[in-house]
Amino acid sequence: FDEIRQKFGFLETQKFNAEYRIGTKGKKVESIKGDAFAAKMGSKKVFGPKVWDGMTEQQKIDLNTELVELEDDALAEKLESQYGLNDKQVEQAMKVSLPQGYMSFSRKAIQKLLPFMEQGCLTSEAIEKAGYRRNDGNTGQAVDKLPLPPDLRNPIVQKALFEVRKVINAIVREYGKPAKIKIEMAREVQGSSKQREEMHWKQIENKERNDKVRDRLMQDMNILNPSRDDKIKYKLWEECGKVCPYTGKHISQMALFGENPEFQIEHILPYDRSLDDSYMNKTLCEVHENIHVKKSQTPYEAYSHDTEKYEQIRERVNKSQMPYPKKRKFWQKEIDLDKHIETELNDTRYICKEVVSYLKQLGVNVRGTRGKITSELRHQWGLDGVFDEIGTKRDDDHRRHSVDAVVVGVTENEHLRRLAKSKYAVKNEAFDLPWPDFREEVRENVKQINVSHRVQRKVSGALHKETNYGATNKEGLYVFRKNLEDLTLPMVEDIIDPVVREIVKKRLEENGIDLNGKDRKPPKEVWKEPLYMRTTKSNKRVPIKKVRVYNVAENMIPMMDEQGQPYRYVEPGSNHHIEIFEYIDKKGKVKKDGKVITMFEAVQRNRREEPVVKKDYGDNQKFVCSLAINEMFMLELDGGAKELYRVQKISQNTQIFFQPHIFGGDLKNHSPVSKIPNQLKGYKVTIDPLGRTYPAND
Repeated sequence: FDEIRQKFGFLETQKFNAEYRIGTKGKKVESIKGDAFAAKMGSKKVFGPKVWDGMTEQQKIDLNTELVELEDDALAEKLESQYGLNDKQVEQAMKVSLPQGYMSFSRKAIQKLLPFMEQGCLTSEAIEKAGYRRNDGNTGQAVDKLPLPPDLRNPIVQKALFEVRKVINAIVREYGKPAKIKIEMAREVQGSSKQREEMHWKQIENKERNDKVRDRLMQDMNILNPSRDDKIKYKLWEECGKVCPYTGKHISQMALFGENPEFQIEHILPYDRSLDDSYMNKTLCEVHENIHVKKSQTPYEAYSHDTEKYEQIRERVNKSQMPYPKKRKFWQKEIDLDKHIETELNDTRYICKEVVSYLKQLGVNVRGTRGKITSELRHQWGLDGVFDEIGTKRDDDHRRHSVDAVVVGVTENEHLRRLAKSKYAVKNEAFDLPWPDFREEVRENVKQINVSHRVQRKVSGALHKETNYGATNKEGLYVFRKNLEDLTLPMVEDIIDPVVREIVKKRLEENGIDLNGKDRKPPKEVWKEPLYMRTTKSNKRVPIKKVRVYNVAENMIPMMDEQGQPYRYVEPGSNHHIEIFEYIDKKGKVKKDGKVITMFEAVQRNRREEPVVKKDYGDNQKFVCSLAINEMFMLELDGGAKELYRVQKISQNTQIFFQPHIFGGDLKNHSPVSKIPNQLKGYKVTIDPLGRTYPAND
């Protein structure tokens, strides 16, 4: 890429969009992934470069198709007879791992679309020019309720469409067809699985960076409770090399974070004309320069008349650590607010086109939005503080999504224009609410919301854990083998062979590992040097690679051989549900108990064509209900109040852990309510798509 930059006269700071690819765990790798199929088939182990390069494009396409579609025997025969490969080459060719994924169009369609896309057409424009008419399921005849969604071959969007169908049809049944539907699709729905994975790691990377910035602000600068703006300031400070991009002045710590800061956060493209409040549109600027020179202008508008100063700004920007999309804004010449608003409100082609197309079958006005400014409008309308007033944290409360939905629902073009102007309005001037008492209505309605959670009742998943165990003479005591590098510190004392146990402990002590310390697992470097048994009389050194460990366990599942004898044992996998029943004890009191059904047992019941949930417990026991993860329970707490909870976890000892239905934060930092069946007061409920609760009948 450096050579390409030199050849075209590009600056060193200018990057190509494919210059880096995301490797394992989200790390950037300075390489571009080429045609993996061609690279492997053209290697010396298969066809070799000369033969492969001599093949026509159609021959390569046909070979790719055969690798996908043919069974192993037929493929091996074809590679040998038609392509002349020997046994070793055939073996290597069949080992080639083809890239996973799918395209939105067939090869025939792609070949028709490419010429138009190479001319610069958008995909939607190319579709029209190629003579295709997109089948969006809308026949032109309005339907009374949404039919099953089309097969989109994208499981995430498909699941979203089923949820949309469930909610919209419930609304239509209750209230009739709506006049207008607005959709804001989550970012996670966009893109391929690879793109979503990259987004996932990017979010983790951003969180780690924000945590580091917070620590530096607290430890190095004595800012005890850093605000969001403080964190942004610090990142922008590092990004521009602690130099003002516009004036070239050095930015000291006091000048940025002191009581009277000399530098402030500034929008590169004016917010009132771009509606872009993202980090990618922010930098730092000297206060006087920002107010009296830069003002509500782009850098090009403010400085291009002074060629020398403008070139100095560009040079400072190019030397900075700013990402290229941000640098590009410094020489952008024009901004079209109407175009930005149009894009913001009507960008249905790429983000929520399938949902919009699907909903249009109802014959109502449907509009899709990207919703970048939802958070800004929410702030301006004073909705950020709603959760503080009702006693929860916004980020920990699932109901925050409903507040965003309200904002999306009431937002009109006029609100966007007023929002743009408000950034530069008179200080403390109020931003008008959509209607009087809007904020109070939102707060009171949020209190009434019941949050439903997707229940996984499927009889599928891991039936048992991977570790194999052997039985011992003692009941409940089993033996398993463990690789040294997978050994945890608590396992060391349970190593069966006392000699091996002492050798392992000695190695750990030599490396300064405290067996009673907080660390659960020693670093792999401890086992880098081979570990040996003590030297025998014959001087033969026996390496220790695995150790046998005792484990106390209950409910082990025996694996049977052909004679019906257990030859190994495995631990149950996840728990499918718990069955709660009542009985009368010897004193005549009504008690509750429960039976935990593992995924393994649920599958066995299913195979025997028995009900997965057993309700018949005999004459002396009465079935109450079953509970699975994410099912809802109206729990009676101490004092008699009933509150809605969801099932978070079920333990093998029949302990059930509940979380408030609204809680959507980090479960590690939030203690659940724990109950055993006999402590359980209340009743199981279901929540319909409109949020109404009903007693469950199971």
